[in-house]
Amino acid sequence: MYLTKILVDSLTVQYMRLFDVYRWKQELYKAFIPIENGRPFLFDMREKTGNITVLLFSSTQPKVLPFGTWQTKKIPDNFYDGNRYLFELTANPTVKKAVFEKDGTKKKQGKREGLHPARYEEWLRRKFESSGCTVTFVTTENLGLRMCHHKGTLVSHSAARFKGMINVKNTQGFKKMALEGVGSARGFGFGMLFLKRV
Repeated sequence: MYLTKILVDSLTVQYMRLFDVYRWKQELYKAFIPIENGRPFLFDMREKTGNITVLLFSSTQPKVLPFGTWQTKKIPDNFYDGNRYLFELTANPTVKKAVFEKDGTKKKQGKREGLHPARYEEWLRRKFESSGCTVTFVTTENLGLRMCHHKGTLVSHSAARFKGMINVKNTQGFKKMALEGVGSARGFGFGMLFLKRV
């Protein structure tokens, strides 16, 4: 696994018209060989005075693209063998609701709806527990709605930032969660776990 930090100044952001997360996703895909199923990376973006920092988590080493400053490091194979980790996560807490046809037939695909902020911590604890971890402590920050354009449509996602500590009971389940991301909208900059082994 690889962790890449990309620093992009405000002038480059404007020149390349990287004004929302979907445009970033399109550019970042160019750093990887296309795969048939799944996504080759998770990413998280932070903005400060117009400059952007992108953190990219991937199973293969990305190709350096001709913009920004790129730094990539390989994550040690035994990093996920620990018992306790500090974490930070920006996520899209949602619940899937059943959707029905006019004749009452249930559709195969449900509809995701954002949760009320009062339920964010419950959602997070459930996600970790289903992957073999328990949350020792957590703080929750409601980041409101994040907007972006996707295929000509304005899309919104509720966003929350979590910080805390977890104890790992099931190493395989924990590693799978870290590699695949947490929650929905992972293609829109959500779900990437920042971890520090303690």
